[in-house]
Amino acid sequence: MSRSTTLVVGAHGVIGGAVVRRLVAEGHHVVTLARRGTVRLEDGIEIEDHVQVDLLDASAARAGLGNRADITEIVYAGYTERETMAATVAPNVAMLRHVLEAVHTSPSELRQVVLIGGGKSYGEHLGVYKTPAKESDPRFLGPIFYNDQEDLLYEDAKRHGYAWTVLRPDAVIGLSFGS
Repeated sequence: MSRSTTLVVGAHGVIGGAVVRRLVAEGHHVVTLARRGTVRLEDGIEIEDHVQVDLLDASAARAGLGNRADITEIVYAGYTERETMAATVAPNVAMLRHVLEAVHTSPSELRQVVLIGGGKSYGEHLGVYKTPAKESDPRFLGPIFYNDQEDLLYEDAKRHGYAWTVLRPDAVIGLSFGS
């Protein structure tokens, strides 16, 4: 079996940066991906294997990832803000789709994808919501990009035969410089 390499999308953010720190500390090979340049974390960690690409551009994603033969896992923590919840759906789903399509067209053998979601999946951004919230609860019927991303991931994993999971922290606290 080939060496395991984790692509961390959104590595400049709070969650992506924390994932990178943890994986590097455990000795994993990590490739970071972001719109901005090389990932330099506050504790001196610098990731040399970095792909700088705007994931809203499908051809740029293919150019940045299409020749990689080493991506076995993806931790997807990418996000782009828009003026309304409804406006966030299309660009955030497109970015995930572009990553998946680019990796599928590469020589990489994808085995696992972890999608970072959040508490908005349960409607927490609207105020009081049922707690404890559970994955088996009915979906919050947005518009919310988390649902659309999960649907995309479900169908893509079924088609391409990799495992996947969605993590939904309802609060995230941490460091992120410049994001």
